[in-house]
Amino acid sequence: MGNWATSWLQGERRGVITGLDGAGKSTLVLSLQMEQDLMYSPQWPSYKYCGCRWYEVTLRGQERIRPLLRMYWTGASYLIFVVDLSDRERILKAKYELHLLLADEGLSDARILIVGNKNDVDNCMSGSELIDKLDLHEYTNRNWEVIECSVTKQSSWKQQIDDFILA
Repeated sequence: MGNWATSWLQGERRGVITGLDGAGKSTLVLSLQMEQDLMYSPQWPSYKYCGCRWYEVTLRGQERIRPLLRMYWTGASYLIFVVDLSDRERILKAKYELHLLLADEGLSDARILIVGNKNDVDNCMSGSELIDKLDLHEYTNRNWEVIECSVTKQSSWKQQIDDFILA
């Protein structure tokens, strides 16, 4: 495959790893030891993992370029949204960004995995608190899961992500 457009045209399964800056997305991607099938789009690299093409997109209030970002998640099979469990000050911003994504028709068929990262930090949120703060109970019509982890200090989350993708 020569570029990201070709992979979409050929019906390759796609996923998006996203969240606010500093949540641990890049560390998660590196820790998964993505296969060497690396492709570059005009601005963001993509990776191959578990038979799926993954794009990492950082959300930082980029409303002006959000229409351009949509091409990375429209029609995606999976959305992994990484949240910093220790960042209580920005949980409302994370909720806002997640709810925008969940309302996007381009992700209507995507399975959703919320990765609560940095659970090793003192005074971090629990998984149930994260579910409440993100108002995930509103989305009874969506297939979502939540895992808590420390991407840098634990490895059991890798199996949970594999299970999520391969289910």
